[in-house]
Amino acid sequence: MRISEFWNRLNQVYPNAETFAKDVSITELGSMTIEAALATGFEPDEIWKILVRRDPEIDNRWN
Repeated sequence: MRISEFWNRLNQVYPNAETFAKDVSITELGSMTIEAALATGFEPDEIWKILVRRDPEIDNRWN
């Protein structure tokens, strides 16, 4: 998944996606934020899969 597609999905699912990506630490990302995980080399599709595992409904809401 390209980074642009990742941000598109995130923006459709979370009203404040940029704030969410900056401020919310996610245990499955080593307690990092999405921004930090991307900066350290996590692939966007890995992060998306983690978000979907945490909330399976997310996959339905982005379409």
